[in-house]
Amino acid sequence: MSSQPAPHPFVRALDSGALVETSVGMVRIAHRHIGSLHLPSGRIVASDPMVDLQLPAFARRVTPGRYPVHIAIAQVQRNHDERIAAAWLRFGDGPVAVWEVAMLEGQRPSKSPTDTAAYGVDSGTGSFFSAEAATLGGDVPDFSEMLADAMDTTYRPTRSWASLELDQGAGVPLNVVSFSSGWGDGGYASWWGLDATGAPLLLLTDFAVLDDERSDPTLTPGTKPRPWWKFWGR
Repeated sequence: MSSQPAPHPFVRALDSGALVETSVGMVRIAHRHIGSLHLPSGRIVASDPMVDLQLPAFARRVTPGRYPVHIAIAQVQRNHDERIAAAWLRFGDGPVAVWEVAMLEGQRPSKSPTDTAAYGVDSGTGSFFSAEAATLGGDVPDFSEMLADAMDTTYRPTRSWASLELDQGAGVPLNVVSFSSGWGDGGYASWWGLDATGAPLLLLTDFAVLDDERSDPTLTPGTKPRPWWKFWGR
């Protein structure tokens, strides 16, 4: 297991109302609850849903159930630009004692605690969904168009989100919860927030908005996005 007791820049996304200094100036953090995710088997997938649903699930599983999904919107104070800095699933209450890199099924642990498995974004969109929804969604005609239409209902310049229900007849309801990915395309890692007993409280995807090492590509001409796919420790 690869865990980190030290703070990470993304933890500032969890402080609703906070003013945070970043490489693009001061931003204010605002939280939104954007839906609940159905997890029939407790296996979770994160990906760019417009590009590929058929990605490995995370190795850690949670108790099957329905869990709220939240986002942190970073509101840039100098120009009112809004970017989704992080998205997370909440499994329990209480403070996070340690952050653990979210490894994928079949991925060997790395010796470096900073190595992560990042999923690639090529449409400016990230998401959470169950392993069952991944299988079903891949067979839905015009899935990307349906999801884009759903996200249009919450659209504001630079960000939107949606919870799209997938019709599977009389079976367990399945859905995909999607959201704009920070500054746009790149590779983004996820982390488990664990309590003092090692039980998962959060699964959070960091979109690097609050990381001072990454600047706004609209302000810095020629800034390159992060690599498409990176799996460390495989």
